[in-house]
Amino acid sequence: MKCWSHFPQGVNLSTDQQQKVSIARALYSNADLYLFDDPLRDVHPNDGKHIFKRVLSSNGILKEKTRIFVTSEVHWLPLVDLIIYIQEGNLVEMSSYKELMKKNEKFAKFILSKLTKEQELNSEIEEDAEGL
Repeated sequence: MKCWSHFPQGVNLSTDQQQKVSIARALYSNADLYLFDDPLRDVHPNDGKHIFKRVLSSNGILKEKTRIFVTSEVHWLPLVDLIIYIQEGNLVEMSSYKELMKKNEKFAKFILSKLTKEQELNSEIEEDAEGL
């Protein structure tokens, strides 16, 4: 098994750059299956959109390949083909984003709670900024 995340000593790359190099190295392998573990987490948002669109999406470079994209960033979820929602090591739900949200079960409740927390955090940040 190849590990793409390690770089030789003496190479000074930012986390953002390391993520991009790791994705590029993976692409050169020309594999049938790609497993990405939160590859866009440390990438600048604009670059992340570009990478998702041009590489990971169903229209990207890997469109003919199997892509497993593990992420903690919920804003990518409406853009993927299939979501497998796992809680405490158990498969809870599996379907498209649209179908999972329509069912309004555990996945939908998780997404809504996550979005609510983000909105609350953004409101707190805005209030703090106004006080400066």
